[in-house]
Amino acid sequence: TWLLGVDFKPIDNVLVYAKWSRGYRQGGVAPFAADQLQTYRAEKVDTYEGGLKASWRGVVPGFLNVAGFYNNFRDQQLQIGVSCQPVALCAQTTTILNVGKSKLTGFEAEFGLQPFEGMRLSASWAHLKTKILEVSGTTDPVVAAQRIAAQIAGLGLPYNDIRPVVPGSVLPNSIPDKVVAQASYTLPLPESFGKLSIGGTWVWQSAYRVVADSTATVVNGISTVGNGVLPKANYGNINLNWEDVGGMPFDVAFFMTNVTNARILLHANAQEANGLVSNIIGEPRMWGARVKWKFGN
Repeated sequence: TWLLGVDFKPIDNVLVYAKWSRGYRQGGVAPFAADQLQTYRAEKVDTYEGGLKASWRGVVPGFLNVAGFYNNFRDQQLQIGVSCQPVALCAQTTTILNVGKSKLTGFEAEFGLQPFEGMRLSASWAHLKTKILEVSGTTDPVVAAQRIAAQIAGLGLPYNDIRPVVPGSVLPNSIPDKVVAQASYTLPLPESFGKLSIGGTWVWQSAYRVVADSTATVVNGISTVGNGVLPKANYGNINLNWEDVGGMPFDVAFFMTNVTNARILLHANAQEANGLVSNIIGEPRMWGARVKWKFGN
């Protein structure tokens, strides 16, 4: 890790850094996976990151944080679909195998301002690009499926319909872009009244894949194209906090989430082989209040 700090007026501090690290995610056991395919090894990763952190004072104080990163995964843990043809020979299931090699690149940026006393504004943007480089040591999805099938057949298992993720596709559950904006204002009230503030958060995220691409575009008459992709989401939350109400030792808070009652999808269950495609739906608009009482001194 390399760091460089600079201090000059009117900027409080500037930190420029670069970092390289090597690590792993531990292996484990998938108890509901196919017999003899329940354990998987650790995956390895090299991460590279560089960025800048700065803050300043003056008439409009604020801060800026920017970071870019690159991750290189090896022996990656990937979920593989396994079943039989004909289907009566075994039940369709999944397993986790160390057959992946992929890369992640992206950046994160965060910016904040305090335009006047009591007002705070901030915004952040996270961008992520992923790509599966190889599966089972090849970029050919057909060869990858054949190699995994041979590995499974060597264990004496009946699975002959292997559906690995497709080399060149994105990693599931990786959101390409997410933007979050926040604003809060603390009212200029006397201390005897308590501290009253109101705030809001707005979130936008792009469409992203949650189920890996399939090598088959049509299964049992149902198209597999786009079934594992969730649409973009756009929603907001608001809150109001009153601390030390009237100088008394209790706080009151009001909140509302998903103010516009947006329909947010959290996951997809794409089972075209069984004629089923469904989604898990996020929480609708909700509101409520909290009261906190403080005891003692």
